[in-house]
Amino acid sequence: MVRTRQQQKQQQQQQQREEVVQTAQQQQQQPVQANPLASPPLNLRKNPFGSWFGPETTPIYLFVYNSLSCIGWLFIGGLFSGYVQTVGLVEALHSVHTVLGGWVHLLTMTACLEILHAALGIVRASVATTAVQCIMRLLVVTVVTNGLAEKSIQHHWSFAIMVFAWTISETLRYGYYLLNATPAGPPISVIWCRYSFFIVLYPIGAFGEAMQIYTGLDALRAHYGTLAYLTAIGLLLVYPLGLFKMYTHMLQQRKKYLTAAYQMEARVQQAVAEHRRAAAQANR
Repeated sequence: MVRTRQQQKQQQQQQQREEVVQTAQQQQQQPVQANPLASPPLNLRKNPFGSWFGPETTPIYLFVYNSLSCIGWLFIGGLFSGYVQTVGLVEALHSVHTVLGGWVHLLTMTACLEILHAALGIVRASVATTAVQCIMRLLVVTVVTNGLAEKSIQHHWSFAIMVFAWTISETLRYGYYLLNATPAGPPISVIWCRYSFFIVLYPIGAFGEAMQIYTGLDALRAHYGTLAYLTAIGLLLVYPLGLFKMYTHMLQQRKKYLTAAYQMEARVQQAVAEHRRAAAQANR
């Protein structure tokens, strides 16, 4: 009788171990969950480009675009850093345009494609917000800095701090987009940088842009007339309002995406802990 009870107890323990092992194996075989921070499937609007931006070609196109943009801003950052090391910080603040002016102009013009991306539904972004940001940067670089071609504007320290802020923020943004397109998604450190660095970089960049316009007021009136001069003054007056709107929008995005990232991180840690407990019980 005693042996029978011991055998039954051993059989029950063996059965429990087999169930634990089976559960652990099932958890290992489960497919990797899709990145919860990734954008939902795109609902491409009807556009005159036919199948150029279809469901199959769009991810490839965005990967190429984001990769080239990220590499471009990394290249500008490398040039900026190398120039500072060569001539010193003080000299670089007043002459870095000679090295970076053309590259910044090129990438600023290329970024205007993002207006088309939003309009066609290739990305989930506001057309108005994207257009305002791209056009304002294009006006500063194309019309004021490079268009007027005045050394007093190009060699002003505001150009250096503007490009400094743009370089870091755009490198983070495009890098985040690239990682966000993967099934695993970006690590939480990248998400934090993407939605935290703007707190300092946005005011620096906006201040640099405004100072470029302010420095070029007299040259604008001389080259383009009184209307351009008054328009530039109007832009300077609404700049704080635009910065406030973009800043509050990014703060809302920061709360949304960081909350989702921390919740996902907690779920992953919980799943790992449960898997380890199940494996430990199976090995007893």
